[in-house]
Amino acid sequence: MDGPTILARLGERFGTQVLGTHDYRGDHTAVLSRDGALAVLAFCRDEPALAFDLLVDITAVDYLRFPGRE
Repeated sequence: MDGPTILARLGERFGTQVLGTHDYRGDHTAVLSRDGALAVLAFCRDEPALAFDLLVDITAVDYLRFPGRE
């Protein structure tokens, strides 16, 4: 299964818990809600068609004091 297909499947399965997706230079990214992150990660690990077995990167951004986000 390729990256765009995986992102589409996550969007279909988790709906609003997937806040957005993008592909930049072959790096397929899903932006998740805080509440949905564990469920989406467990699905990626446990779904036989995906069978992810290595978490490479997880990041977060704190916009609390970001200009324009007050």
